[in-house]
Amino acid sequence: MKEQIQELLDDLRSWRFWYTLLMMVVGCAIFGTVVNAILVPQNYFAGGATGLALLIYSLTDSVSLGVLYALINIPIFFVGFREFALRYIVQSLCGMLIYSLALEWVHIPLETKDPLTAAILAGVLSGIGAGLYLRLGGSIGGMDILGTVLKKRFAIPIGTTFNAINLTILSANAVLYNLDIALYTGNYMLSLIHISEPTRRRGISNAVFCLKKK
Repeated sequence: MKEQIQELLDDLRSWRFWYTLLMMVVGCAIFGTVVNAILVPQNYFAGGATGLALLIYSLTDSVSLGVLYALINIPIFFVGFREFALRYIVQSLCGMLIYSLALEWVHIPLETKDPLTAAILAGVLSGIGAGLYLRLGGSIGGMDILGTVLKKRFAIPIGTTFNAINLTILSANAVLYNLDIALYTGNYMLSLIHISEPTRRRGISNAVFCLKKK
């Protein structure tokens, strides 16, 4: 633990940590804009923890999206704390809080009349926003942590975890709204993946690297 605390202190004294944090603020502001200005009005869901938050939010709007995202991450961080280096957990916790606040506070209007255009625009903007911090090894919590832990403990491929969760979210989107909406959500996800996949792979690789050595 002393070594991990020292690593964290070294990180806090480095410009890279604060630059990554700055990119998280910018990236999460873009992501938060997409969620509030496009996904919510169009009834689109998203992948991962954001998609789960949107799913729960569509069932009950008594709890805000930012709070829901934070609540979903509590058990994920509880599991991750046992598995990841302290510096990665702290950085991811900062990212999760920044993104939760962005979902609460960032409300910039983006008017898109065509639903397909809205889905593609949302995917491109989300991919750009996520890429800003993923290329630096940043994280906002969510399924990257869960997927990495499941791979380590049970040898479940990270892609399998992502696909299972996203398929569940898409199915719920179709049931709660209609198949067309779910297909637009799928277009959004594919657009995001196309833009952010190179940097997302780097982010996952960083998460694997930051696993505790036992």
